[in-house]
Amino acid sequence: MTGSSVFAEHDGLTGLSTILRNGAGDLADAAMPVTDPPDAGRSSANVGAALAAIVRSMALLIAQSERTAAQINANNGAYGDVDNQTATGLHELEGQLLEPN
Repeated sequence: MTGSSVFAEHDGLTGLSTILRNGAGDLADAAMPVTDPPDAGRSSANVGAALAAIVRSMALLIAQSERTAAQINANNGAYGDVDNQTATGLHELEGQLLEPN
């Protein structure tokens, strides 16, 4: 919105959403389970538990990244609606002000 201290750069929001979605995809690829458990000798159970915790954390991060990307997309559309509504309102007001009495 021109002349306002609040604005949205639509391309920037779309780009941010894309980065989040791509990052979520990259994390999902990295979090693919391995077929064989790690062999760390007597510490294998601890290493396995640590890796499981990392994979669970990645799953949460993936889900949050996807939710955030979806919210950015939804809000980007809302900013566009506000811009359009404001522009329409200003044009209508301008028309009313310029009409002869």
